Amino acid sequence: MDPAAQAALLANPPYPDENIGHRYIVTLSVTFFFVLLTLALRLYTRINITKSLGWDDYTAILATLFAVVNLIFQSLNYHNGGGRHALYLSMDQLIQAVKYSNLAMIPFIFCTMLTKISIAIMVLRLINIKGMKYYMYFMIGSLVLVNGAAIVIIFSFCRPTYAYWDITVVKPHCWSKKVLETASNVQGAWSIFTDLVCTSVPIIMIWRLQMARNYKLAVSFLIGFGLITTICSAVRVEHYIKLEANTHSGDSTYDDVSTIVWISLEENIGLISMNLPALGKLFKLAQDKISGSMRYLLSGSNSKTTKSEGYYSSKGGSKNTGKTDSNIEMVGNRNEKANHRERERSLEDGDSYDFNTVDVKGHVRMAVSPA
Repeated sequence: MDPAAQAALLANPPYPDENIGHRYIVTLSVTFFFVLLTLALRLYTRINITKSLGWDDYTAILATLFAVVNLIFQSLNYHNGGGRHALYLSMDQLIQAVKYSNLAMIPFIFCTMLTKISIAIMVLRLINIKGMKYYMYFMIGSLVLVNGAAIVIIFSFCRPTYAYWDITVVKPHCWSKKVLETASNVQGAWSIFTDLVCTSVPIIMIWRLQMARNYKLAVSFLIGFGLITTICSAVRVEHYIKLEANTHSGDSTYDDVSTIVWISLEENIGLISMNLPALGKLFKLAQDKISGSMRYLLSGSNSKTTKSEGYYSSKGGSKNTGKTDSNIEMVGNRNEKANHRERERSLEDGDSYDFNTVDVKGHVRMAVSPA
């Protein structure tokens, strides 16, 4: 903006100097925390439990690295005035904010592409149906083609290339903005379609596997979480179309915030939904351990009840109130190592043994004749 025109507007500003950039920074930070958490659990499961680290895990790691780059670019965008009205920014702030906002689109495209490729590879690991495998290979190839074309368009959009993100370049040679809009819309539409495929196909395959119904439901729920990504993709495309229709406003640092929020949600929720299906074994193991612990606690409680009821005391001769008919182990010579069954015998008159208790049938367990 011309300094004189900016000064005139600042004398009677049409809107307050507010900053809404925290909306996308908070969204990015919170969702990315869960990305790291689910990725760590995924790698733990694959390395220590299933011992089956594969290419879907490697592509998941690479997708997360691109998400880190996007987070850095958006943080720099916010630091330089992203979320504020361009009117209140210095020229240097405006240049840097637009630069990092435009650059962030590159790691975003790579991240979403690799996320879907990782899911497709995971499906290939689960199925052995030739037709379905060909379909997954086709989807991987189409993802590379469509998203690769979008990257090529970004880097070819202007001459010199850096004029795409550097607004200080004088008289750059750039294509019509319609090219960029069309590329973005095609990439977004294909992203929505592949999101639906990456969600529905794994669920169909899970229900064909031999496993408990509850486990199928749990895994299907985890995979179905990816439908949220589809919604985010659709909203992101809608916001981008509206934004491009309002480019004359010249206030991109403020107007872009809503689009960046939905881009952040699409990217990070996609990564989370990519990691969740790989945690099935971990959840199953945790469930089994919790169930085992509960059974142990319950059996321990029943055992205590059993030991406290249903026996005669050798000293008092009175019977306890319980009806249990089980034998109880004696406290005699603790060094005796012989077989318990062979040493069991009926208590007879005149016998003198060193024992503490007998059961209700008069059997002595671990009874040892005194020396």
